[in-house]
Amino acid sequence: MDDLLETPQFNNLTSAIKEPLYRESSYDGFPSTKRRKYDAIIVNKEEVSCVSNKYELVQHQDAFVSVINALNKAGVVMQGRVNDFKTSAWLDMTFENLKIKDPAGGGDISLGYSVRNSYNKETGLNIFPFAVRGICSNGMIFKDTYDLGLEILSVRHMGDVLEKVANRIKDMLQATLKAKGTYLDMFNRATGEVFRFSTQDELIMTIASYGVSEKRVKELMARGSFDLDNVNRYEIYNCLTEYATWAQLSPGLYEDIQGAAEKCLNESYERTIGRITEQAFAIEAK
Repeated sequence: MDDLLETPQFNNLTSAIKEPLYRESSYDGFPSTKRRKYDAIIVNKEEVSCVSNKYELVQHQDAFVSVINALNKAGVVMQGRVNDFKTSAWLDMTFENLKIKDPAGGGDISLGYSVRNSYNKETGLNIFPFAVRGICSNGMIFKDTYDLGLEILSVRHMGDVLEKVANRIKDMLQATLKAKGTYLDMFNRATGEVFRFSTQDELIMTIASYGVSEKRVKELMARGSFDLDNVNRYEIYNCLTEYATWAQLSPGLYEDIQGAAEKCLNESYERTIGRITEQAFAIEAK
């Protein structure tokens, strides 16, 4: 992680400033300026958010360094990459000593966290469970964490944000260590659940039904191939996460694709069979 901290990409993460807002008025015919209860968050000379005076601005770099330092104190060896979207930024990290075997073969899956910070109130300082598949470096984010026995760490930009995060990191890390076997069970189940599709269109429409446009599904399927008689859940999931990781999507679209992937991963076998049947009927009705 020290290598990342020394890169220009990390050291040039977008910063913001908080400026007070004033209201022009008059009193007994004389102009006056009154301090408002709100401040403006400015990024690159542009106002991106209006916040209360109690809002605690946390710079992207400070947020990430705080999390890294807390994990370093816990003895975690990690590596990561940053994405700077100006008003928001993400640090995706994996832990070198926390891996599970990839059920599809070809290496390991490294577990870790995705740290998010924003200046436009899109998020607070959030930490989500995250993983990277070693064979292809696909990123996988987990927001529906109930079955994993994990909780998302989310701290609003109020008070001492960095101290609150540092105090809660240890508990989150312990829960992540305990969830190692649960991750493996989840991926093994996905690999073992196999589906049959009558046509390519049936597969396309089934994947699209998780909340992805058919156009996007055709793009992501162009990156690989499926045996329509033998498609397992993990293949569909991996296809979606691969597209989210490497297709250079906007943050919103990235989240949509990852959300569709997670929905597919967590769905019951019976519900997926029903989903495929629904799409087959829809094709016949055209």
